[in-house]
Amino acid sequence: MCCCSKTTPMRAGQVRNLMLLCVRRLWKHVTEALRAGNMDEATEHKRHLEERQRNDERQRTAIKTPWTPKHFNKQGEGWVYNRPLWETH
Repeated sequence: MCCCSKTTPMRAGQVRNLMLLCVRRLWKHVTEALRAGNMDEATEHKRHLEERQRNDERQRTAIKTPWTPKHFNKQGEGWVYNRPLWETH
């Protein structure tokens, strides 16, 4: 479980920083293995993360809780980023 899932009131900047910390923590072992040149270990850690995501999806499906992406919208068969670069400037 990610540290971002705890419910504590925060300002937007704090939320962004916490989410970045969570992402770094989740991918820490993959990054370390890649930096060490150990592709097999990096692959195994990545596989573990992906399996956790699959398990989370199975649980959401079982209790009929839809997943709503924060930064993307489903359009047809693909996904579109909510804030394309050409619209942010």
